[in-house]
Amino acid sequence: MINISKESNPNYLCKIVQIKEIKPHPNADRLNITTIEFQDIIIGKNLTEGDIVVLFPLECKINEDFLSFTNSFRDKTKNIDPEKAGFFEGNCRVRAMRLRGEKSEGYIIPIAELESFTGQTGLDKYKGESFDTINNVKLLEKYVVKTKKIQEPSGGKKPKFNRIIDNQFQFHNDTENFRRNTDKIKPQDIISITYKSHGSSGILSNVMVKKKLSLLNKVGKYLGVDVVDKEYDILIASRRVIKNKFIQDPKASNHFYDSDIWTHVVNKFNLRELVPKGFYLIL
Repeated sequence: MINISKESNPNYLCKIVQIKEIKPHPNADRLNITTIEFQDIIIGKNLTEGDIVVLFPLECKINEDFLSFTNSFRDKTKNIDPEKAGFFEGNCRVRAMRLRGEKSEGYIIPIAELESFTGQTGLDKYKGESFDTINNVKLLEKYVVKTKKIQEPSGGKKPKFNRIIDNQFQFHNDTENFRRNTDKIKPQDIISITYKSHGSSGILSNVMVKKKLSLLNKVGKYLGVDVVDKEYDILIASRRVIKNKFIQDPKASNHFYDSDIWTHVVNKFNLRELVPKGFYLIL
């Protein structure tokens, strides 16, 4: 009935949980605050301690039909009942917000709403379980910010040369959220905890890449001469994009931002000298 799809991200799953403690909102008579998985979430007076609810994490995108069914859109015309309005925008994104001075870092809804939407009952038996799909309906996914399309250089500019050699460079491995895994840590375990303070992480790696050959070397290689066509060099990357993957005419550079901030920082602080061959520096 509920499951986790193959393409899901473990940090963007909803979870059936029980409200254990509620405290009054200090600045709003019609609101309360509950804490689930170490995060405060503002709720209405309709929820009480002991209720079973569905928890949606920050930065997920909830199924549009579900939000419409629960009359959760700010735009009333998107809701089944056009007389009711919620606070979700059309992008269906769960965002951190402040209501009357108090932060809310997640979204919860009574499990009865999900049962009514799916036509299923008895979902409370799945308390403690995470999922993104119910009855083959995708209920949520990671929210992805829309970015502008980068135009490829054209009009007489030099073609790009892809330096990447397969299996040399690796991006960060996705890790699961600590808050959802505290029950897996035993008293005798030795652990390392890091705190992510910003999403624009950087990777500096000194790995084997393809060497751009001169015309003479290209001819020699074609004729069977043993030409060195690989070398160690620095690759600079954000969390998901290699910034100097290509060698090309510098005038043809085209970045999402006005400038390549990752390469700028590496050059300014001379960080290339810090990475031995075969090593990575994670920023």
